[in-house]
Amino acid sequence: MLAVRLRGVVLCAALSTVAFGAHSSASGVQFTVYDPNVSDASVVQSSASRAQPPLGYNHDSTVVWWHNRWWALWNANSLAAEGRPYQYNYLSTSADGITWSPAVRVFSDAAHSSNPVQCNACTQWQPNVVIVNNALWVSWCQHSNDSYQGTYVSCLDTPDGLWRNQLVHFWPRNDTLPVVGGKKWFAFPTQDPIIVTLAPGDGTTTTTT
Repeated sequence: MLAVRLRGVVLCAALSTVAFGAHSSASGVQFTVYDPNVSDASVVQSSASRAQPPLGYNHDSTVVWWHNRWWALWNANSLAAEGRPYQYNYLSTSADGITWSPAVRVFSDAAHSSNPVQCNACTQWQPNVVIVNNALWVSWCQHSNDSYQGTYVSCLDTPDGLWRNQLVHFWPRNDTLPVVGGKKWFAFPTQDPIIVTLAPGDGTTTTTT
């Protein structure tokens, strides 16, 4: 098993070199003991001397195995503080979980998104990843007090393609903030999504996340 670290936070990753051994109990019954070799690696270092770009704050991480790579996403800032302006969502990938690509501003850079989300002193938060029909989907949100504020779903169809960022609008009107009881609320994705298949009873199914 591999423990992947982001600023001291351990990310799960089932990258394992596994050893199984047969042992005998006092009664002579044979059983197998799981004995993994555990190693450690860093996706990004908070130290300015090692991080490219320097990232003093790293938090809200998620990791997934997709197209023969590990994909790690998290929100970060060059300042060592949470919720400060220009807090972006970052991405790094790795084939082995040991060596990771440089962290990039995945949803706000034209090199990585077909329609980058402008960040005007914004804060981006908590990318949550799920695989849907062999594509990566990520839910996240941005606070910026402008037309770019709101909840997003970003999709990547191929590993070397560009992300598509969709700002979520809520019924009954074309509003980026849901209205409940006459008041606007901010939809804030906080956990990794799951895929649920709904069967309404008419012979059809609907898949949602």
